[in-house]
Amino acid sequence: MWTSFSNKENLISDMFKVALELEYPWELKSIEFDDQDQAWHLFLDFERGAEFACPLCEHQVRPMMQIKRTV
Repeated sequence: MWTSFSNKENLISDMFKVALELEYPWELKSIEFDDQDQAWHLFLDFERGAEFACPLCEHQVRPMMQIKRTV
């Protein structure tokens, strides 16, 4: 299995960041490519204490919890 830590250049990581248009507070923590499934697995996270705009009222709010999920 290939991981983003395999390559010092991190060109693939940069490509995904640009393609996903990631902005603060989101960050791409790691990337894996599963040869068997022929699938990319991207792991996103955000800085502790980060605030996000509520999709309904646009007020800045902090997340209640962090969960891992597959999309």
